[in-house]
Amino acid sequence: MRTKYGSISNSVAEKGFQQYVGKFFKILPMYEEKCPTLSQYIQSLNREMIGLSYLVTQMENQEEFLTLVATLENLSRIDISVEEVKSDVFKSISILKKMKSRVM
Repeated sequence: MRTKYGSISNSVAEKGFQQYVGKFFKILPMYEEKCPTLSQYIQSLNREMIGLSYLVTQMENQEEFLTLVATLENLSRIDISVEEVKSDVFKSISILKKMKSRVM
């Protein structure tokens, strides 16, 4: 995978994407447990995703990326139902997997 600073191996990229899947999935139990730092966690994850878009050159023009960032922004600001959170988290994970297949 190409980055702003050169190439990284597919195995490193694969691990990185799996970590992001885990980070998105972590939102569910945090929401269900009413974790007081959930909003900060989501905002931090959103900043990481935006940074990733600058780092990985193939992600710059992916429309799904905007959906991913917008979904995170919404999750950090609105009190929504558990079902909506689950839906958004699994939608985001699906988008991440599509993005991974395009950049690797």
